[in-house]
Amino acid sequence: MLKVNKKKSEPEEFTKYKSKHKIINWDSFTPEIKQVLKQYLLEEQENNCCPYCEIEIHLEDSHIEHIKPKDKFPKLLADYNNFIACCLEKKICGDSKASKWSELFINPVIEDPEDYFEYDIKTGKIIPIFKEGNRHEKAKYTIDLLNLND
Repeated sequence: MLKVNKKKSEPEEFTKYKSKHKIINWDSFTPEIKQVLKQYLLEEQENNCCPYCEIEIHLEDSHIEHIKPKDKFPKLLADYNNFIACCLEKKICGDSKASKWSELFINPVIEDPEDYFEYDIKTGKIIPIFKEGNRHEKAKYTIDLLNLND
């Protein structure tokens, strides 16, 4: 899992779009503005990689992921800091996470996943750095929610 270092502001086109249109739900955004937003997200993510599983992604094989689900956090529907570009892989990452949420989830925009995980060279699995406590619980929850070891 990778840390996402957001730029200081959202894309200008996205800001203008929000100021000119009434945003009711995710469908309020046109496919064109979503493409602009996704391109901007990809550019700020390390090596155009999915922050969850670290595979390389592009415009055509990714989607805009609401880190905190839009159905549970409607006020974050258009909040740029709640977006990442995520892979389209089935049963892992955003597909696995869907609209599930807990404050245990490691938000890659706010927290650095490297503070929680390490790779077990023998098994190739992602494992919690800490063996107990809150950091262990957060790491375990995030690994399981995203199916990072499947």
